[in-house]
Amino acid sequence: MTGGLQRFKLGHHGAAHRIGAMIAYVQEMTFSHWLTQINGWIRELSSESKSLWSDSDDLLLLKEDSAIGLCMLHSHHKRGGHPEEIELRHLWVRMN
Repeated sequence: MTGGLQRFKLGHHGAAHRIGAMIAYVQEMTFSHWLTQINGWIRELSSESKSLWSDSDDLLLLKEDSAIGLCMLHSHHKRGGHPEEIELRHLWVRMN
């Protein structure tokens, strides 16, 4: 995985902060599909030896409102080289 989550984990984004945010524009499939897909990728990476990833990096659903096309999630991540975790708040916006 070389996306936004990894950039936060490595301190490339938000290194001086304990809370960050990401916005995703969902153009196809459902919010549920993408939550399952992303958490599946995280679990695959966490099973690799010497991985920076763990099952605790999973995204957790807070609220989904299909009527207005929004999904809110959050996640917590240990960061390489930083003693403090970063909490990420995720907003997914349906675009179709």
